[in-house]
Amino acid sequence: MFFEYQELPTANAIRNLLKQRSLTTCVSEVRMFWDALRQQVQDGQTLAGLPEALSREISQGVNRMWRLALEHAQGGLQLEQQAAMDVMTPLSRLSIRMAELEAERDRLKAQLADRIGEKSRIDGDSRRKEKSA
Repeated sequence: MFFEYQELPTANAIRNLLKQRSLTTCVSEVRMFWDALRQQVQDGQTLAGLPEALSREISQGVNRMWRLALEHAQGGLQLEQQAAMDVMTPLSRLSIRMAELEAERDRLKAQLADRIGEKSRIDGDSRRKEKSA
């Protein structure tokens, strides 16, 4: 299909053509086709139906494109990782600062509760003294 009709093999195309296989089987076969073709190109084998010199040029071109695509993808990945780190570093600092502020808030709440308790006790003592006097 690919070489004879220049039609990309897809799972649906294979399933429609054969009308007997499950879609899962067709997907597996398409993967095997592309893996085998990729391996042939990487190994420098000739492609079916093409003159050897042309096949070799195509293989070398595809290998160069593949390496460039990988380099580009890895470069982009490194940029994305750096961008994520640039975002995460301030977020980490903010997270630490937020934890510190929450601890301070809890400490102040406890102090306030203690002072409210002391004031209530003092007010209660004052009222008792006033009543007894």
